[in-house]
Amino acid sequence: MSACEVDPHNDPTLYAKYHVRGKLGAGTFGKVVLVREKGKGPAGRLYAAKVQDFSTCREGIPVHAVRDVAILSKMKHENVAKVFEAWVSDEEGRLYMVMEYASVGDLFRFLRRSFPPRKVKVDRILPPQQVKRYMFQLLLSLAHVHSHHIAHRDLKPANVLLNKSTAPGREKLLLTDMGHGRLLDSLGAPPVRHTNPNALGTPSYKAPEMVLGQRTHGTAVDIWAAGCILAEMLGCRRSPFDCPMGSDYGSLIKMIDLLGLPPHSRLRALNLPLYNSHCRILPRIPQRSKAEVRTKFQKTLAEGENGVTITDDEFDFLYDLIRFDPAERLTAAEAVNHPYFDDLDKQEFQHWAADVGGQFIVGGQFIQPYTPRIEVEPVYREPPSIEAPHAQTPPPATPPPAAIAAAAVVPLAAAAVHEQPQDNGRRYHMRPRRNKTRAAPSAADGGVQHGEGGGVAGEAKKGRLQADKGQDGGANEVERKRKKRKLG
Repeated sequence: MSACEVDPHNDPTLYAKYHVRGKLGAGTFGKVVLVREKGKGPAGRLYAAKVQDFSTCREGIPVHAVRDVAILSKMKHENVAKVFEAWVSDEEGRLYMVMEYASVGDLFRFLRRSFPPRKVKVDRILPPQQVKRYMFQLLLSLAHVHSHHIAHRDLKPANVLLNKSTAPGREKLLLTDMGHGRLLDSLGAPPVRHTNPNALGTPSYKAPEMVLGQRTHGTAVDIWAAGCILAEMLGCRRSPFDCPMGSDYGSLIKMIDLLGLPPHSRLRALNLPLYNSHCRILPRIPQRSKAEVRTKFQKTLAEGENGVTITDDEFDFLYDLIRFDPAERLTAAEAVNHPYFDDLDKQEFQHWAADVGGQFIVGGQFIQPYTPRIEVEPVYREPPSIEAPHAQTPPPATPPPAAIAAAAVVPLAAAAVHEQPQDNGRRYHMRPRRNKTRAAPSAADGGVQHGEGGGVAGEAKKGRLQADKGQDGGANEVERKRKKRKLG
């Protein structure tokens, strides 16, 4: 906590209800401490109390903190962290959340502890069945959240908690930290435009539409992040789109290198502002086939772990989660029926999945089945109003020779006056180009121009100019040069 530590003096309400046992973690605005309910002795239940200090914030408690409490309090699922109590201390400017305690910790630290040294050759970081159990529970939690028309928008291993179980590898997964969550009008269609997509999420787990500034993204961004987590558990050590500098652009380059870009017309239809303005500087890699993506991904695994391989079922499932086009990705309800989970015993998860909204589980099977994606290159045709076919374009009419001769003598300055400025957000006033060719000298000038010798009248005019320049101390000359530099 940036302002002060958690102690009885600053947190009287917390200490009045709970025994504080120790610190579990810390963040930008607060800390998470382990507490035990008072009045029940050693048998009292352990909780995780999240204490956030916003006393230095001018606007008070931020919106994302309120969203975190509101969304988690609404969710009632075994794979979503429960909020038992929440209150605000006006005197200290603090927000308290008493949540379900996850004894193992978050998935990020769990994976880091499971990673062997890079010089050690291993076949797998986590056993295949353990990866399936974690992914199945993660998708169940996303299906529940999405059924309430809410997108998480900041899914990453640090926001996934693990609670210990009776046997190793059978931990219960908990989804948490819904501060960036957003209520959608219907599944996948937000009612209003997102204010600033670039300020959301973590670069390594952000979907390409978020990186490219799409303001109408939906639940598909969570599916992309789930695919990144799956790749990390399969052996990548980190997200396959992780950039050392932690930048959105670096992650986008890795996405394009692995997957390629969909057709230009499809990207235009997705309404990606940053793509529309920066498409010329992005790598021009066409959309890769499934076999090409697998080859490149296997190379990434070989470089990271020196021997980790991926099976057909694992890659098929991963590929359906990290499609560049959000419309081609699986939904969370479809993903739990993927053949990747066929050998997983789902009986123990039925009571967890039964309250996903009453629309997924029926007799051990989910209503929304898995639909295999067809691997056919889509053909996107531009509307006729945008670009007419070349075969139907009539040849341009040849103008008569007299018109060509007349157009050849039109001054460039006159053409510049009638040129219309391009509407790119600003209005520029066009002015005629200066003609550097001076007119022929007249008799009043002595038949010569300034600076040229010969002629009595010309010499007299030159003398008058020098006299004027001497009287004002060269101010006119300085002003003339300044204007010349300004005009370019």
